[in-house]
Amino acid sequence: MDILGSDIDSYDCLILANNSVIGPMFPLNSLQEALKPTENVVIGMTESNEREHHLQSYFLMIPRAVFMGQPFRCFWQNMRFLDVKKNIVYAYEMGLSRALKKAGTEIRALYPTTLVGSENPTHKIWMELLRERKCPYLKRDILRQASPQKLNELRQWVSNNSFFDPQWI
Repeated sequence: MDILGSDIDSYDCLILANNSVIGPMFPLNSLQEALKPTENVVIGMTESNEREHHLQSYFLMIPRAVFMGQPFRCFWQNMRFLDVKKNIVYAYEMGLSRALKKAGTEIRALYPTTLVGSENPTHKIWMELLRERKCPYLKRDILRQASPQKLNELRQWVSNNSFFDPQWI
């Protein structure tokens, strides 16, 4: 937490984001109301039941009451370098949700995906999340795994429905 500076207590919320996604595909101002900090609620874009219920860590909004609290600070200070992705996801993505719930913090997804079962929703229903639910981010893994036909379909859809540059896909 020291990296955030001495004025961290003046922030209303802390947004954690990583580079596992591309976007935003749509303006984020449409999410402004949904992302208003609520005292004891951490909000993520999507949730997953893969292995255990958790918020996916590519975008998390953490209110001051949570990030200034001891459970979050303890979790953050105990993070260590891990170099295997599945270990990182288990220890830190799932681990953060686990620690938050244990501390009595509610976790909530803007785009609930629990009906997908135990698969990663950002891989299983990525087209639905993008097209129908207007989730502003797309996992970069999709670009590496999709067929050339699916990528062309995605580029065309993005070109017609998003302000994101389809050439980046």
